[in-house]
Amino acid sequence: MSILAATGHLNLDTFSAEFIKAFWAPTAVTVAWLIQYGMIDFICIGASRTYFKWGFPKGAEGAPEPLCRAMRVHMNQLENSNHMLFTMWLCALCGLPRFAGAFGALWVAVRCMYGFKYRMTQGNLKGILQFTVPSYVIVQTFYFMIAQRILKVAFNFDDFKSYIAAGGVVLTAYLLMLGTAMLQSKHCGVWDKSQKKEQ
Repeated sequence: MSILAATGHLNLDTFSAEFIKAFWAPTAVTVAWLIQYGMIDFICIGASRTYFKWGFPKGAEGAPEPLCRAMRVHMNQLENSNHMLFTMWLCALCGLPRFAGAFGALWVAVRCMYGFKYRMTQGNLKGILQFTVPSYVIVQTFYFMIAQRILKVAFNFDDFKSYIAAGGVVLTAYLLMLGTAMLQSKHCGVWDKSQKKEQ
């Protein structure tokens, strides 16, 4: 059935039904994440604020450690969610909605564990990284699959070539990221030395 009505206008009922059939998995992941971020992470801040009587509009500066960690989790989840949601949906729209939904669900589970660990564990970087690294790997997997689909569909690469070329694209992105981090580190060193000379 066409999503366009006889008048040429969009038939919203048909469109939404077809959209849900095709993209139920990433849609469910998006809703699950909104519940996690918008309710669970936010409620943890509210509970901490209430316990410590740390009313609004006070921020994290000078706040008790558990409240600071809850606020940091909330901000960190926001920083990571845009990245993941965009790549998950792009992967789904590139023809891999079930793959995107499965890996998106895994990402939500990992980030839930990350938030819990961060809020409950003071200064345990190793514990936090055990959930941070897998969440980044999941997003990198989305990059790889998006690149592979684009190369296969838009440029008619066969499966083998598209996977190899997609690996090259992701590797190039990693090298660019590493180079940028090295330049930033160098800049920080130059700035730090100039500040010490002025003192």
